[in-house]
Amino acid sequence: MLGNVLKKTCDFIKEEHGATAVEYSIMLILIVLVIIVVVGVLGNKTANSFNEFNNKFNPGS
Repeated sequence: MLGNVLKKTCDFIKEEHGATAVEYSIMLILIVLVIIVVVGVLGNKTANSFNEFNNKFNPGS
């Protein structure tokens, strides 16, 4: 059983389609990381804007 899985894994790595799948996986990971960073930065800036607005129009609350 383990030998069969190992053989299939080796065949997948040697296959050209496997390389394409790996490349797409790396691109997908990079895109997800960029989205996470952008959402984090924009989320902080948006929260700061709402807090400034709240402080200006609701002082002392």
